[in-house]
Amino acid sequence: MRVLIVEDEYITRNFLTSIIDWKVNEMELVGVAKDGIEALNLINREKIDILITDLKMPKMDGNKLIKQLKSREFEGKIIVLSNYDDFNLVKESMKNGAFEYLLKVTINKKELLDVLNKAKEELIKDNKLIKNENILEISKEKLIVNEYLEKYLKGNNSLKLDDRLKQKYLTDYVFVYLRILSTSIDNIDKEHKITKFIANVISTCALYINSELLTLINLNRSEYSIIIKSNKNTQDINILISNIARNVKQYLDVDFEKIVHKECESLKDAIDVINYEREVSEYSVSSKIIVCRPEIKKIVKYINENIEKKLSLDLLSKIVNMNESYLSRIFKEELDVTISEYIKNTRLEKSKELLKKENFRVKDAALSVGIHDQLYFSRLFAKKFNITPSEYREKYFK
Repeated sequence: MRVLIVEDEYITRNFLTSIIDWKVNEMELVGVAKDGIEALNLINREKIDILITDLKMPKMDGNKLIKQLKSREFEGKIIVLSNYDDFNLVKESMKNGAFEYLLKVTINKKELLDVLNKAKEELIKDNKLIKNENILEISKEKLIVNEYLEKYLKGNNSLKLDDRLKQKYLTDYVFVYLRILSTSIDNIDKEHKITKFIANVISTCALYINSELLTLINLNRSEYSIIIKSNKNTQDINILISNIARNVKQYLDVDFEKIVHKECESLKDAIDVINYEREVSEYSVSSKIIVCRPEIKKIVKYINENIEKKLSLDLLSKIVNMNESYLSRIFKEELDVTISEYIKNTRLEKSKELLKKENFRVKDAALSVGIHDQLYFSRLFAKKFNITPSEYREKYFK
């Protein structure tokens, strides 16, 4: 069952899109629009079973939209949203063919689902529920592509994708890479909220993008990617990115460390973007490592990749064939931090990420970053983050 939401108020629009798990309830949210004109443009391109529309909107209100659809012999069901003082508008909408109405101030998940299912039953009874085989086939294709992307972009190449689908969806597309500041994600609930919120913003902007494929992949706790197979309108892509950054900051107080987008010819190009941005992030002590001398980059890379091992100045100096005191001096000059401080900070930051794993104990995190004394680890962690490792885990998973 294919649903379209038409609502000019952002908060209400976001509430309606997120209150229901559409897939679980065997529904597809085709898109969202801010007024009747946008809704008609989308209906011209998409098959819609159920329309949920506000009555008071700019440009074209709900009743004018309903009249337009009536003149086009729209066969779907129309559910209107109203306020307490909209009784005359509701009467007009029902007279023009609206199926049911809901009060905005009292609407909840159960009430909305009940009305949607009632509308679905009526459509089935009247044999008007869309059974377009082409739509079903395209939806199935996109599910297959999304499953492939989920695995491929996370480094799992075991799943194969038909060459026809690769050519159709994963050539000449736009790739967006987003990385959130790790300090913005302090518990698992917030992590889930961020993912859901970005998905809702994408759904809201889908109308402008006019894409064949617009999909969000959560690469890990702080990284996201968006694949957009469209006409590559740069202005539309910029609007999407701007809306994501602005709304996530405004409603969740979360900042992005990096947002980049690139036109790609193949999926390998997307992997190259991810790897490059991760490499830049890896070399980022106050953004200085990326421009420092090769020997320092080599030391930093070795530390990051071997953080669980015993790391001594003697060992590191031999790696770059330098005198210990000289290496210490130039490391401090270029990064404004001593080698031992860098190792300690890297270990603690890494442990912070490990503690977000559900089955990872404090002892496990300490050992995984090369600290074998759990009490010492706890003291270092508390001094840096003003919270003990155990308290941090408890707060993250509360």
